[in-house]
Amino acid sequence: MPKIAIVDTYYPNFIDSIPLYGDDYQSELKRVLVRGFGTADFYSKNLRRLGWEAIDIIANHRELQRLWCLENNVNLSNPIEIAEEQIRRFNPDVLFCQDLSFFPSGLLARMDIKVLAAQCSCPMPSVDNVKQFDIIFTSFPHYLARMHKMGAKHVVFNSLAFEPSILDSPKLHQTSLYDCVFIGGVGTPSHWKYGMEVLEAVAEEIPGMRFFGYGYDLLKNDNPIKRKYIGPAWGLEMYDIMRNSKVVLNRHGEVAENFANNMRMFEATGCGACLVTDTKTNLKEYFNIMEPNNDIVPYSCPEDAVSKIKSLLENEERRARIARNGQLKTLSTHTYLQRMGDISECLRAIL
Repeated sequence: MPKIAIVDTYYPNFIDSIPLYGDDYQSELKRVLVRGFGTADFYSKNLRRLGWEAIDIIANHRELQRLWCLENNVNLSNPIEIAEEQIRRFNPDVLFCQDLSFFPSGLLARMDIKVLAAQCSCPMPSVDNVKQFDIIFTSFPHYLARMHKMGAKHVVFNSLAFEPSILDSPKLHQTSLYDCVFIGGVGTPSHWKYGMEVLEAVAEEIPGMRFFGYGYDLLKNDNPIKRKYIGPAWGLEMYDIMRNSKVVLNRHGEVAENFANNMRMFEATGCGACLVTDTKTNLKEYFNIMEPNNDIVPYSCPEDAVSKIKSLLENEERRARIARNGQLKTLSTHTYLQRMGDISECLRAIL
């Protein structure tokens, strides 16, 4: 059975939102993973189903890592050194990094591991780090050629996904409390210039619009988005809000360029919400966007987003049909088990 160590880093605000209560590393790690933040244990649990022995390491969670050190008589405090020791003791065939920038390139070059793998669907990491990996998976079509030019040995397209087991959480309820929600980051023009224009227009024109996430402290007090901001929403709380919303608004960051890519598309549809998202050249590769059998609703500009959200809120039957179609498409086509099947096949081929 091949072994894989999956190393990830989490947003510090999410880490701070879940204080640890016990002194058992595995129990506390499980309690963090079950909250469903980011990719949580969606890679490891599905790779185990496919015949892998897998562990998760949240490398920047200092309290978790401190517990691991205490249990294993390790006298280290540097997060990089602790993660390196965890990897050494597990002795995996594959090291899979969800954050290509966490380990220094020199350390990656010295690691005695058969395959160094990674997933990158974020701003481009340094050339030095990209070159160290044997295989990089990305959901950005435009990253394939760019990473090859940077010296990556293998670059493979692998889309993002939804984990259906999230729907089994007892914390999720179907009550439709919100007309329309946006969950995500705001306030950084270099990341979301066009996206901010969309969000501000919807905030002005949709009375029942509500916002959740981070970066809202960067907005001016008179910004219409800030006036409708509720608070942060991480993991299961985020899924619960989407499941309790009539419409979920999505927008891509500038790094996606003209390609549909982000996790929210699959999270919202997987939860059964009606997704309204920005038009991208490859959107039709994921969802049916043509009426009357569409899975989602694309918009072309801020005014179009406002118009389509208003129309959906006025037509419950149409909205429910689209939401139902979207969920069926995601649960049948865009799951982590399916994505991990592709990743497993690629990794086994180069082991």
